[in-house]
Amino acid sequence: MAEELIKLYAERKMNPGISFGEDSVWVKQLEASFIYEETPDQQKAIDDCKRDLADEKPMDRLICGDVGYGKTEVAVRAAFKVIDK
Repeated sequence: MAEELIKLYAERKMNPGISFGEDSVWVKQLEASFIYEETPDQQKAIDDCKRDLADEKPMDRLICGDVGYGKTEVAVRAAFKVIDK
């Protein structure tokens, strides 16, 4: 399994991904529609995801945390940014 993962990551490193630029008006409107204020950790996860999406390397990030701490909101923001391109 480790050998397969090493090969997979080597292939991913050799092939460029898609770079996603600045947030569109729609992304900003989506973000404004969430009713809860982001926690510092949640905002860091959002910023880290956006930084990863702006890079041409394929994104490989895991968002984890306790139930009810906004992981879905972080994921929805990243997914919407990608489909909005």
